[in-house]
Amino acid sequence: MEHQDNISERNDELNENLQTFAHEIGIICALEAGGKIDSKQAYKQVKAKWKELKSKKKSLFPKIDTAI
Repeated sequence: MEHQDNISERNDELNENLQTFAHEIGIICALEAGGKIDSKQAYKQVKAKWKELKSKKKSLFPKIDTAI
């Protein structure tokens, strides 16, 4: 049961990370749509956020090598 609890905790943390990612991407898109940043800046920021999310996922689930 302890293993299952650990997986559940990691899933919860990944879900929180996904929600944060989605929120941040929404902000970046709004800034680009509003003309506050250009599309190249938005792309770079989205790419950086994606790499950050992937890194967090790998640290939570190091033995799972699948795309998210």
